[in-house]
Amino acid sequence: MNIGHKINNMSATKEYDYIINSLVEEMDAYIDHKISWAISGTKVEELEHDYFCEAISDIKYKLLTKLKEKL
Repeated sequence: MNIGHKINNMSATKEYDYIINSLVEEMDAYIDHKISWAISGTKVEELEHDYFCEAISDIKYKLLTKLKEKL
């Protein structure tokens, strides 16, 4: 491997990291928005604060797990 190729790989890795980090922020906000929409009018929406937060966290975790399984 020549030095130019190694530098390009390092640059590509940083670029991937930047892209991924940008997408994480956007997708996290999008998922929260979609969960809010999905629970509208359900019993989950009526839960007290701690239970509500726990339910949202559980929904998000299970959603991401299912998405990961699809990969």
